[in-house]
Amino acid sequence: MAGQRGLRQLFFVVGEQATRSGAALVISILLARATSTEEYGVYTFLAPVLIIILGIQNGLTSIPYVTLVVGVDVVRRKEFLGNVLIFHGVISLLALFFLLFLAFVQQYVRFLPVPTDIICLYSGVVVSWLLRDFMRQVLLASLSVVQVFFYGLAVNGGTLFLVLYLYITGELSISSTYIVLIVTSLIPTCVLLVQKGRDMSFSLTGLTSDIKECFLIGKWLAGRALLGIVSGPTILNAQLIAGGDVLGVALYGVCMIPSSVLSPLTQALLSFLVPKMSHAHMKGVVFVRDMVSKLTLYLAVILVFFNGVIFFSCDILMEIGFSGKYQVSPWLLLLFTLQMSVLVLAIPVNSALIAMKDTKAGFVGDC
Repeated sequence: MAGQRGLRQLFFVVGEQATRSGAALVISILLARATSTEEYGVYTFLAPVLIIILGIQNGLTSIPYVTLVVGVDVVRRKEFLGNVLIFHGVISLLALFFLLFLAFVQQYVRFLPVPTDIICLYSGVVVSWLLRDFMRQVLLASLSVVQVFFYGLAVNGGTLFLVLYLYITGELSISSTYIVLIVTSLIPTCVLLVQKGRDMSFSLTGLTSDIKECFLIGKWLAGRALLGIVSGPTILNAQLIAGGDVLGVALYGVCMIPSSVLSPLTQALLSFLVPKMSHAHMKGVVFVRDMVSKLTLYLAVILVFFNGVIFFSCDILMEIGFSGKYQVSPWLLLLFTLQMSVLVLAIPVNSALIAMKDTKAGFVGDC
């Protein structure tokens, strides 16, 4: 019965992540078709900024909350949630100030081929997305997977509907897409915050200790996110931008789209396995090890099949998705999907390390 319940829970999480990644996939394709290669290059160049900041926020607040809240009594849980939410707000404000400062400098120095108004809009996307993702993790911490599913359906369904409308009416652009993302992230999240208001309280006396506890676990996870700054894709995009090759950045974004098909599985597993393994770890390490070995085997089979399909259908995908606007070698596309596949295979082990609060091992592995 426990195994069946776990599968049902995973089904809802995968379903929610499928709507999330599916919406992102459709948006990327529609933007690639509706905008120029230069505009789409800007969109691709900015995307890693959100990923890195989101990784830092998850590392310092969301994931520590998920692992530490297990087994805590109701009164303490309310206080802990309120204090972690304050910590999240501080991180969001720092991210907002950083991006607005970047926009201010860009207005005078012009060191990036990105318009100032786009950076300002993107700062709104980042802040709204951080809050949206934090509240999603709060729901997952209590394994409220059905609520997570319908919350994701409201956010991602609304986003997809509005973007499709803009595409059909010929009004789709980077600016309009960012505005849609801000609105569709904030409205459902604010409703959820009001509903969860009774489940949280604030205590300034315990705020410092709670932040310190989150930081002790999350500093290595935040470090892993910061490593993204010196990762191959980020450096490649920076070099292409520095050389004025925005088309190259756009091609990189196109190559990443087939890999993003794995995102529902990747993000769902990471979101679901951390709280699930945290609960399993309460019973003993042997239960965690059993989950890791089985999941890794299942994932390996799925990924071999996925990479084969992508390789042999490359030309068809480029024609259907982009009307022949972009041409990519099957071998190049395979390299991108293999890179993502390796990351997916590491998820069960990474989730187990986080559940056992051994986040330093994951950081060393990434280094």
